Amino acid sequence: MKRTIISALAGAIILCGAEVYAQNTIIRPQSQKNIHKPAYSVRSTSKRTTPRQTTPSTETVYKKLAEQYSWNSELSDGMILVSNGDKFGFVNRLGEVSIPLIFDGGTDFEDGEAVVVVDDKYGVIDRSGGYILYAEYDYIHPISEGFYCVKKGDKWGYVDKHGIELTKLVYDDAAPFVGGLGVVKSGTKYGVVDKAGNEIIPVIFEEIGVDDNAMPIEVRLHGRTAAIDSTQNVNYALLYDELSDFGKLGPKDIALVKVNGSYGIINRKMQEVVEPRYQFIAPFRHGFARVNRNGRYNFITPEGKEISTKGFDDAYDFAGEYAIVTRGGNRGVVDGSGSFQAVAFEHGIGVVKKNGLLRIITFGGVPVNDLLYDEINPFVNDRAIVKRAGNYGFIDTDGYEAVKPLYSEVIDFDGEVARVRMNGSWGLIDKSGQYLAPAVYDKIEPFIEDLARVERARRFGFIDRKGHEQVHADYDRISLFEESDLARTVKSGKSGLVDKMGRERVIATYDSIAPFSCGLYAVSIDGKAGYIFPDGKTAIKFKYDETGPFVDGLAPVRKKDKWGVIDTDGHTVIPIKYDPIKDLRGPVITVVKNGEQTQYDRAGKKIKD
Repeated sequence: MKRTIISALAGAIILCGAEVYAQNTIIRPQSQKNIHKPAYSVRSTSKRTTPRQTTPSTETVYKKLAEQYSWNSELSDGMILVSNGDKFGFVNRLGEVSIPLIFDGGTDFEDGEAVVVVDDKYGVIDRSGGYILYAEYDYIHPISEGFYCVKKGDKWGYVDKHGIELTKLVYDDAAPFVGGLGVVKSGTKYGVVDKAGNEIIPVIFEEIGVDDNAMPIEVRLHGRTAAIDSTQNVNYALLYDELSDFGKLGPKDIALVKVNGSYGIINRKMQEVVEPRYQFIAPFRHGFARVNRNGRYNFITPEGKEISTKGFDDAYDFAGEYAIVTRGGNRGVVDGSGSFQAVAFEHGIGVVKKNGLLRIITFGGVPVNDLLYDEINPFVNDRAIVKRAGNYGFIDTDGYEAVKPLYSEVIDFDGEVARVRMNGSWGLIDKSGQYLAPAVYDKIEPFIEDLARVERARRFGFIDRKGHEQVHADYDRISLFEESDLARTVKSGKSGLVDKMGRERVIATYDSIAPFSCGLYAVSIDGKAGYIFPDGKTAIKFKYDETGPFVDGLAPVRKKDKWGVIDTDGHTVIPIKYDPIKDLRGPVITVVKNGEQTQYDRAGKKIKD
């Protein structure tokens, strides 16, 4: 049996749309006038005046028609199509007008019906001239197996004798039914519908082969052929190298296929929702499947849409809202819209933007939670400051809130403690957010070793890392702890010394105490100045009007309005007869008296000019 391949490459134009089909020819004059479609059924108005005694022969009728009309067809189904050179109509076997010449074209009658043309629109009439299908179509094939193959606009479909649509007019081409089947075309693809209007062979094939009777017998796809069996089924496995089970990729209505080394996806209608063009297609994760094409990675939806136009150098499967990808050497994430963000991962978590805010994801791209932040700062050891809803807190290295954002200000953890501010006051918390020192301080300075200076109601002291006030905040002023492990204090206008346990090693009785230097403190009391040891014992007698701290073993002292220099034993190194001495650093000390400069070495020996 001869086979014909109906395809865009081999005779598809013969499928439909030509004005010549089989032996039913639409005859149209060379020039046409605009004739309005009649709104009534056309019927013959000729009357017999004399009873016919004999039936003329066909040859006699043809001869008579040749004299009356410019053209006529041969007798078909009891009717003859005739034309006067302008319009067409029908006469009966006796040559009598049955249907007036009002049409712009027509076909021979067959089974009591004929296709006619009015104003470039096609319709179907019966023997009485009444419309079976009004002339509103752009083309109609003669009836086949009870249905008309019709075209309206640029779309084709099927209607029955009552004008009821068997299929929507949605096809780009269609052929009359043969053996209960009709070949249809959408775009460049072909399929087959049955007389119930079902696409029993989906419109997915490059070609459909038919036999000598135009009966569909085989399909062709990707250069492979499969027969249409007697039950109108196709063995699709013959068209692919691989055809997986539906649901294996994830969604239950799609399946993976492979042909000629490339992978694609089909749905249950066997339509290729993803054309076979990928080197691999991974199973769907969170709505997206990772694919690779020509060495570039991307992600597709179950409908086959790629989320990125650029693709990626490398990619992992989606793990929630994001997938980890690499583009241009930058590691980051991509979301379902295809938006790429470079992400620097630290401690296994990273930060991405969402709706103008920040969120935390794991290294796999999974959001740690639904929380969004105004700020996420770099980690200091194992805690990072975050800001949410205007307040600050801390996250741990897993991205979880170790300290809820409750504070108006926080400072990074120093070891196991952090300073936090709430309602204008500072406190001390541990890594779980528990208070070590309540938020009652006006200021908490950074820890030096294990103590931090605090201020509360203009009073000063020190707290330790557990929040205890080692030195009660009872002082008007207090220095940082010096090399002596003591801090200078001022209370009620008097100065003293306190140790790190809060014990007053020198009662606040002095008028002033200068910073610790060379093992001594310069102090003053009742208008006299001298030096004491850290335990409060006198080191250099109180015989000066003013003393200053030691600098590399030397200190300035004043008696009345004259200055000199002493050593740590109280010996005078430079006589007390000079103007104020400004600088004791370096190997040479310059002093001034009455405008004249004199230079001494550090042993007190004059340096000659």
